[in-house]
Amino acid sequence: PGFGSMPMDNLVGFMAAELAVHVWDLARTAKVDERLDPALVKFTLATWKSLGEDVLRMPGMMGAAVKPAAGADAQTKMLNYLGRTV
Repeated sequence: PGFGSMPMDNLVGFMAAELAVHVWDLARTAKVDERLDPALVKFTLATWKSLGEDVLRMPGMMGAAVKPAAGADAQTKMLNYLGRTV
């Protein structure tokens, strides 16, 4: 990913988490069902959080977190954390 070395299992996890976010991006753009599997949402959020804010918010990574609306579901909270407006 361009921010140092990491164990292969961490790299694979990071790549899966990144793809999950891009799947949502594409679904949103295509105006198709954008719901992600709840287990994938949980995994994706945990993976991104494990990188730390300094890495997550590097230029070219994720934007600033968006405050989720009251009562937001887990997917919305995950996407908001990653700078997506839902």
